[in-house]
Amino acid sequence: MSATTHKKLPTFRTDEEAERFVAEADLAQYDLSGKPMSEVFPELAPQMKRPRGRPKVDDPAIPLTVRVRQTTFDRLVALGKDWRKIVSEALEQLAPKFHTQGSVRSARNKPVKQTRRAPKKATRPSKKADSTASGPMSRRKQP
Repeated sequence: MSATTHKKLPTFRTDEEAERFVAEADLAQYDLSGKPMSEVFPELAPQMKRPRGRPKVDDPAIPLTVRVRQTTFDRLVALGKDWRKIVSEALEQLAPKFHTQGSVRSARNKPVKQTRRAPKKATRPSKKADSTASGPMSRRKQP
C-alpha cells in the first residue's frame, strides 16, 4: 500500500484501548510515518510548545572580569562552592556606597558617571622639531 491509502490512527480514551488496538490491529494498514505530535494531536499542540533557552529574568547577571592577587583569589575559593555568589552579594552591598550620578559608559553601554581620568602619557619630542640635529644620524641634508 502507498502512503496515500493508509488509514489514519484512531484516537483512544485510555491506555488499555490503545494497547488492545496495537495487539489486535494490522498496523501495516495505518499511517505510522512519524508525523510531529502537533499534527497528530493538534488540540494538544499549544500545551506541548515550550519556550527555548533560559527563562528571562528582570535583573540578569552580567559577566565581570577582575584581576586580584593570588592570595585573595585563594581565600575566595576557600569559601566553598558558592564563592561566586558570596562575592556577588558583597559587591551588591558595597555598590550603594560608591554610587554617583553622571555619565560614563558601563558594560551595557548605559551612561554612568566617570570618577577619575587616567593620567596622560608623556610624549616624546619629534625628531623633525629638533632643528639643531647634526652628524651622521641627522636627517637634515648638509650643504
